[in-house]
Amino acid sequence: AFCLPMLEKMSGGPMRKSEMAHCFSVILQKLDEYSCRNYDADRVLWAKLEVVRQARNQKLTKSSVLTAILQEAIADAIPIDLVVSALTHNDPTIHLAAFSSLDAIIPSYYGAGESVTALQ
Repeated sequence: AFCLPMLEKMSGGPMRKSEMAHCFSVILQKLDEYSCRNYDADRVLWAKLEVVRQARNQKLTKSSVLTAILQEAIADAIPIDLVVSALTHNDPTIHLAAFSSLDAIIPSYYGAGESVTALQ
C-alpha cells in the first residue's frame, strides 16, 4: 500500500487519469484473485480498501472522472456486504480503512446494478 501513492512517478511521469484508473482496476482484479485462494481474507480486504482509498486520494473516484473500468473493478472487488462487514469489523485497521474509503466505494455501485435504496 505504501507504493500506491508513487504509482504515477514509478510509471515514468504524469499519466492521464484514465491510465491511472486502469492501473488501480488491474490491482483490484489481482487482489480479487487472492480472495479466491486460501490467503488471509482480512489482509486481502484491507489491501482492497487501501487501493480504493489511494484511488480516491488521487481523485480517480469522483463522479466526473470515475471510469467504467474502475467503477466495475471496485464494485466487483468489494461487494456491498463486504463493505458492511468491513465497517463493523473488530480489527481497527480494517474498520478505519473501510471508513476512510467509503466515499470512494459508494459511487461505484450506482452503475453496477445496485439501487440507491439497497445501499442505505
